[in-house]
Amino acid sequence: MPSADLAARLATSLSQLHRVLRAGMADGAVSPAALSLLARLRRDGAASPSQLAAAAGVKLQSLTRLLATLESAGYINRLAHPDDARQTLLSLTTPGRALLKNEARRRQQLLSRLMVARLNPDERDLLAQALPLLDRICQPPAAAPQGDTASRRAQP
Repeated sequence: MPSADLAARLATSLSQLHRVLRAGMADGAVSPAALSLLARLRRDGAASPSQLAAAAGVKLQSLTRLLATLESAGYINRLAHPDDARQTLLSLTTPGRALLKNEARRRQQLLSRLMVARLNPDERDLLAQALPLLDRICQPPAAAPQGDTASRRAQP
């Protein structure tokens, strides 16, 4: 299969998988955008609202309501900025961490049930063998070392 076709097929399959996992969320659960913001705080630590907006690629005004909702639910809290008294930092609370942990567990259990129901053991083994390849695709590109002759050879 040509690489462009493979890329299109993989992107479609990953989108469908993402939809399946999202569809299993309970009614009234936090939105996927909220989970993404909470996951960013868990991964990167405390951040200002402006930093979160920039990282999400949205305007701060678009994030204000979501931040207020997460704060009132007790999933995030505001801290004084150590270097600038005019700013606040947002951090993940213990209930926010629990929410992320429970959501990850729910998705893992759903995916496990689907794999057992729809894939035979050989197919599950094949999927396991493909995981390192998917991990490699997801890695940020490595910077070419100084003096890299391969990149110079590729240029006309």
